[in-house]
Amino acid sequence: MCLKEFGATMAGWRIEILANRLSQGVLEKSKSGLFSQFEVQRGLPIQLLVKHFTQVGELWQLNADIRAMVQHRQLNLLQDFAHLGTFDVIFCRNVLIYFDQDTKTGVSSALPR
Repeated sequence: MCLKEFGATMAGWRIEILANRLSQGVLEKSKSGLFSQFEVQRGLPIQLLVKHFTQVGELWQLNADIRAMVQHRQLNLLQDFAHLGTFDVIFCRNVLIYFDQDTKTGVSSALPR
């Protein structure tokens, strides 16, 4: 959504987003783009909700154009992931908190640069 909001500023850019998780179930949920009212109201401004989501019963579905920007892959960060190549930006949201300090350091060191 943030990238879509930049619009013309990013014209001509090749944008690829890779979402990865260890859990296949979580990946399937992400692919569907379906979120509960509780999930969408946790920090998402109402303007973005109305602009980029459609209400489907009691759920909210992220619009297809944004869902199409994301590739979903099952990935274990404790295994080699160098085959993914390099990235301009990597977000490790809510993943490193599950590891001890040595594992955090190892995973951080293994991230493509």
